[in-house]
Amino acid sequence: MRDDLKATVIRENLPSQWLVDPRVTVLPSVDSTNTYAKQRLNHRPEIVVAERQTAGKGRFHHRFVSPAQSGIYLTIVWPLNDQADGGLEAARAAVAVVQAVAAVTGLELAIKWPNDLVFRHQKRGGLLIEQVQTSAGWQLLIGIGLNLAATDVPALPVSLTLADTPNQQWTRNQVIAAIYGQLTALFQQPAATWLAVYRQSVLWVGERVQFNVSGQAMIGILQGFDPHNRLQVQPQTGPLLVLEAERVSELMPLDQDYQKPNEPSNDFT
Repeated sequence: MRDDLKATVIRENLPSQWLVDPRVTVLPSVDSTNTYAKQRLNHRPEIVVAERQTAGKGRFHHRFVSPAQSGIYLTIVWPLNDQADGGLEAARAAVAVVQAVAAVTGLELAIKWPNDLVFRHQKRGGLLIEQVQTSAGWQLLIGIGLNLAATDVPALPVSLTLADTPNQQWTRNQVIAAIYGQLTALFQQPAATWLAVYRQSVLWVGERVQFNVSGQAMIGILQGFDPHNRLQVQPQTGPLLVLEAERVSELMPLDQDYQKPNEPSNDFT
């Protein structure tokens, strides 16, 4: 089954409810969809998707491996009136992806704070949130990398394919359209609504975790998240920690298995 990306098919699958009409661009290859989108901001919604990225990126400037026909490499551009809370936008985008993937493929992804997408204890993708101020105002860029394809991907063993999903008839075009449609719907909802969904989908709340804070290894109980989606952890000694995503890396459970991708550079954290 061919699973070619096509702008016309993405547009045909965009839901009408809450829809803000976007510009849709499909590229055979690009360095990074976020970088490409930044070069053509015009204060209107846009979907930029590529079959292949040569310099995909994640948090802390880590590289995201993006071979052709092996996943979804996507940037959604959304105009803003003012600068947004990056932590909350990451949460909103994660919920949109989880709900869209479930609706189209039947696959239930989980969220690893702050921006990773997980299935069966293994990371399958992630998000990169950026904001750019132009003469027309602020614009939000939501970068999404997801190892999800309707055909087998020998080059990327951690990619999810049609055989892994309960629904056996779907394409990447449908998933991309569903992500955009779900995101536009969430922009119409109170934050409390989708934050409740987010917190139900996040891994390891109430469990012991290990993590690095500014390079220092620590252990604690993951208590939850504050109103800005900052991590709340009770360390073994001392007061409750409230941590921004920029300070935290290598968050993992202490008492259960969690596998990072076999390809070490395919890393959003």
